[in-house]
Amino acid sequence: MTTPTTTQQPKVENWAYPFKAKGGQDVTDPQVYQHALAHAHGGTYLLGSNGLWHGGVHFDEGTAAYLDQSRIHCIADGEVVAYRIDDKVHRFAPDDGSSAEGKTYSTSFVLVRHRLEAPQLPGSNETPPSLVFFSLYMHLLDWAGYEADPALTRPAFWGNDRYRVQTQGGKLNVRQEPRSQAPVQAELDNGSQIRIEENGDWCRLVEVLDNGLKPLPGRTQVGLGYVARRYLKPEATPKAQNTVVVLDQPFPIKAGTLLGHPGLYEGRQQIHLETFSCDDLPAFIDRSRAWAARLPDSERTLLKIHAGASKLITHRPDIDASHPPRISDPGIQVGVDLILSQAQLDALPTTDKIVVPARNEAGIHTPEQRWWHLKGLLANAEGQPIEGWLCERDFITSRHSPWEWVGYTSIQDSTTPRSRLAYHLEALSLLTPDEKFRYEYEIKKGSQNPVVSNLYKLIDENKDRILSTSELRNFLSKPWLAQKPQKVIVLCDSEWDWNPDNWNSLDELLNPNAQTENIEWEEEKKKIENLSWWKQASPIARLSTPAKCWHIQGLGLEIQFFKPRTHPIVTIFGEKVELDFLLKYQGKHLEDKDIREAAADLECEPGLIYAIAKQESSHSSFIEMDGEKIPSILYERHHFKRLAQNEALQSSHSDIYGSPYRRAKKLRDGSYIDSKTLEKIQLADTYGPSGRFQYERLIRAYRLNEDAALQASSWGKFQIMGFNHKAAGYETVKDFTRAMSMGDGEHIKAFLKFAKSNTVLLRGLRTKNFETIAQGHNGKNWKEINPDYAKNIEAFYNEYKKS
Repeated sequence: MTTPTTTQQPKVENWAYPFKAKGGQDVTDPQVYQHALAHAHGGTYLLGSNGLWHGGVHFDEGTAAYLDQSRIHCIADGEVVAYRIDDKVHRFAPDDGSSAEGKTYSTSFVLVRHRLEAPQLPGSNETPPSLVFFSLYMHLLDWAGYEADPALTRPAFWGNDRYRVQTQGGKLNVRQEPRSQAPVQAELDNGSQIRIEENGDWCRLVEVLDNGLKPLPGRTQVGLGYVARRYLKPEATPKAQNTVVVLDQPFPIKAGTLLGHPGLYEGRQQIHLETFSCDDLPAFIDRSRAWAARLPDSERTLLKIHAGASKLITHRPDIDASHPPRISDPGIQVGVDLILSQAQLDALPTTDKIVVPARNEAGIHTPEQRWWHLKGLLANAEGQPIEGWLCERDFITSRHSPWEWVGYTSIQDSTTPRSRLAYHLEALSLLTPDEKFRYEYEIKKGSQNPVVSNLYKLIDENKDRILSTSELRNFLSKPWLAQKPQKVIVLCDSEWDWNPDNWNSLDELLNPNAQTENIEWEEEKKKIENLSWWKQASPIARLSTPAKCWHIQGLGLEIQFFKPRTHPIVTIFGEKVELDFLLKYQGKHLEDKDIREAAADLECEPGLIYAIAKQESSHSSFIEMDGEKIPSILYERHHFKRLAQNEALQSSHSDIYGSPYRRAKKLRDGSYIDSKTLEKIQLADTYGPSGRFQYERLIRAYRLNEDAALQASSWGKFQIMGFNHKAAGYETVKDFTRAMSMGDGEHIKAFLKFAKSNTVLLRGLRTKNFETIAQGHNGKNWKEINPDYAKNIEAFYNEYKKS
C-alpha cells in the first residue's frame, strides 16, 4: 500500500507525550492521559462527538484541566514530511443564532512520518519486522497568531530560529543581565542576525551569525549577554501559507520536539491527534508476534493482570518495605484483565513499590517478589473499583513484550458515510416513517458497521443505540475498560482525502427539502474540503492511493512502547551521549523565600546567600544543550589529577589531567594570553568557554575515572565542588550530581548543608565578613584564584539590599 522507501529512515528510539502535565512537568505516567481524555468534550478514538466514526483523539478545554496544552510536541522520533499554516483562521458565514467566533476553524497541521522496528535478535543478522506510520497534528495555530505573540517559540522545521536586530537605525545595547538597568557590555549593529533563547522580555544571546557584535572597551563580558526582545524581528517563517508544504528533504525530529501551538476549531482551542499507517498493519503485527517469541526476557516490559487469577492484598498502615504483604494475607479477587507498562509501574510513588529479595529458609527457596500498590486501576467481578497490593509472580500475572501486541484486534470497515449517517439519524429518531423506508438499505448497512457495533456493545449501557456523553465518560474513566478500544485497529478511508461524491451523497439526508438549499451543510462541505490535504502530500510523503489506511490509537502505542528516559542525552564530539550521572530537569526554581528560609537556618542575612549564588553562576545555573537543560559546571584538571592519581594520563591527556588551568583572555586572532603574565598560552591550558566545552572535558575524564571526574567539577548555582558531596549531604558523588540536575531548589538544599559543615564559610556568613566568605567557599588561596571575589560578594550583597 505504501510505496517502498528508497532510503530507510532511522527507527523510533524514543517516545514522548504530546503535552506536558499541568505545571510544565514531563508526563511519565500514562494514567494522566487516560484521565484527561475521559474528560474531552470532543471526539475520542473510534467515535466522534456526532456519534460517527472518528480516527483520532481531541485535546480541548476538557483535557486542558489536566494538561499544559500551550505547546504540542512530537510523540516519537521521526521526520516532518508536510505541513500547512493558515495566514489567519477560517470562518463560516454565521447563521441565525450563532456567533462569528463559534464559526472559526484552523486547517493548519503537521504530518510526521515514523518507522517502528522490533529489536534485533541477539547474535542474529536477520532483519527485524518494521512498520512506517504517521502522526497527524491538526488545527494548529495560524500565522496571525504567531505575529500577534512574537514571544511564541516557532517550530524548527520552518527553517531556522534566527532573529534580526531591528532598531530605528541605532545600535542595540547588550546587557550583562536580563534587566533594563543592567550594565551594557557590548552593542549590536542594526540588522545583525542572531540566535537567542528564553521567551520573556529579555533574551540571552546564544550566537551572533555575523560580525555585528561590538564589545565595549573596559567592560566585563558576561557570556554574550542579554538583549530586549522588542528590538528583534523573527526570521523563522513558514515556506508558504494557506497551502500544503511538502518537504523535498524531510526534517528529522526527535520525540518531545515542539511542533506548534493549539489553534481554533468552532471557536475553541482544540488539537486533533491521529496516528495511522498505510502499510499492512495486521501482517506486521503477525510478524512481530513471531519475532517476540525469540526476544530475551528483558524485552518483556508489559505486566498483564488476569481476571480470576490475580488478587489484591488489602492495604494496612503497617505495610512497608520492612513489613511487606504476604500472598496469604486477606484480599480481593481481581475481576478484569489489565495490562500495565513498566513505565506505569515505575511512576508509582516509592511507598507503593516493594521488592522482597529472593531468600533460602530451612532449605526452601523463595524467589524475588515485587509488590505494587494499585489504586483505582482494577475492578472486582461486579465491576466495582478495588485497590490493594498486587504480587507479581507466575500463574498470577504474566510478563509480555510490546512486540506481542497482546489483545490487539483488527477491523476492516467499508461502511459509506451515507450508511453511517442514515443509521445514526434513525437511532436518534430523526427520520420520518417515509425516510426510514426510503433509507432502509443504508440503515441496515450502517447497523452492520463493525466499528460502531463493537463499540456499542462495550459502552451503550442502556442499549438504546445512542452513546451519551455520560456513558462515554464513565467508560473512559475506568482503566480496565478504556484500554479495550485502544487495542482496536481499523482499516477505512481517510477523512483527509477530499472526495466530493462521499459528501454529496449526504445531501438528501441532510436536506430532505431539495427546493431549499441547506446553507449550513454547504458550508460544512466547504470546511471539509479546506481541511483536506492527502492528495497534495501523497506523492512525496509516500501515502497510499486511494486514501485507505489503518488507524491505531496513538496513546495505546505510547503506553506500549514508551520507556521514560531518566537521563539527558547530548551530543559530545558528534556522538550522542547519555549523561547517566544526571537526571532529567524537574524545573525546581529558586525563589526569594527559599533564600530567606536558608538564611534564617544559617543565621545570616539573605543578601549574602544571594551574593554567593550571583557570583558563582549569575543567570546560568542551568544551560540548554541539544534540547536538554543541564547544570552549569566548571571542570578542574588539577583536582582530577589529585583524585585519579594516574600519572600515565599526564602525557596522554594533559588538557584534562595536570596543573591548574590559567585564567586567560581571548585575542581577536583567536589566541589566548594569561590574564596575569600576558604570555601566550594554549586553549588547552585555560578554563575555556562555559557550556558544551566544559562537558566535553568532563566526559573525556569520566570515561577514564567516573567518580574522580565528577568530583573534579563544580556544580550548579553555588558551584559546589563534587568532592564536597558528603558535606553537601550526599553519600556518593552521583547522588549529588543527580540532585544538582533537578533544579535550583536542590542547589540551595545542598548549599545549606555545605555551609553548615564549613566552619570558615559559616563564620563568614554570620559575621558578614566578605573575605572570610571568599576563603570558606574557595579555600585559603582564593586571592590567587579570583582576587575580586570578596569585592564582588559585597557588591552583589548591596544589590540585594537595594532591591
